[in-house]
Amino acid sequence: MSSLEESASTLGSRRGSARPELRVEHTAGLCQPVSLYVGAADGTELASLLRARVGQRLAARMEATDVAIRLVPAMAGYEPWTADPLDPFSGEPHDEIAIGIPPERIEAIAGACEGPQGTYTWPWFPELKIVRF
Repeated sequence: MSSLEESASTLGSRRGSARPELRVEHTAGLCQPVSLYVGAADGTELASLLRARVGQRLAARMEATDVAIRLVPAMAGYEPWTADPLDPFSGEPHDEIAIGIPPERIEAIAGACEGPQGTYTWPWFPELKIVRF
């Protein structure tokens, strides 16, 4: 296994196997709107990544149809955030959305990912919208 494959598997990614039921709508920039459209299976996996990886202060990554989602642990007590791209000075193409989540907000977002169908938003994270279908 190459180091790229190892790092991808460490982050919870399935590089090259985008999930057709996981779509992302986003606006480039820092703290801009991000909408995740999540089916049941992908919602369960996202919730698991949030709890197991981000809950342990580790980043996680999951491929959507045209962009990857990187879940990043944020500092406790800080506001959650979104970024596209995470590093604006990188010469790499921007194919990743980063979502920073403080530990006290993980369960609310994980619950939305695996909850009943509907639209989930939070006053404390106005940039993120999760639509479970």
